[in-house]
Amino acid sequence: MSLYFAYGSNLDIKRMMSRCPSAQVVGVGTLLDYQLVFQNNNRGTIVANLESSVLAKSIGVVYHVSELDLETLDRVEGHPEVYKRTNVLITLNNAIELACVTYIMDKMYSELVIEVDDIKSVIKERYYGSPEQKYLNHIVLGFMNFGLDYTYIFKAFETE
Repeated sequence: MSLYFAYGSNLDIKRMMSRCPSAQVVGVGTLLDYQLVFQNNNRGTIVANLESSVLAKSIGVVYHVSELDLETLDRVEGHPEVYKRTNVLITLNNAIELACVTYIMDKMYSELVIEVDDIKSVIKERYYGSPEQKYLNHIVLGFMNFGLDYTYIFKAFETE
């Protein structure tokens, strides 16, 4: 079993259980020195991401997941091309520190550009934006289910 820190659409317990049937909620956790942002993934869709930021904090939920379900998360999150599985230290219930994994996208990503007689890789920087409502609803539902502070989501839009 592994500990996984969810901060985006996997906060929605129904979504998480459909992806990872072994998932068990451990509790609400905080990741220091990271802030929630909304950025493009490699396909241009705006999704939740964590960005390093001194004195910031990210809130989410820690799940216990099986190794098989962790492999499923790797596929769903596009590890290692889109999100990278990252080891983080989460403070649970403002008291206990737990070693967890989460998924974070790098600031830069590689995109293939196909021209007439050439295929080349171009390095691009992620941009900020607003996610589609259906995706955002998963995050909001997770915040409701776990009694998390909604203002945290609004702060993520301030980076745009």
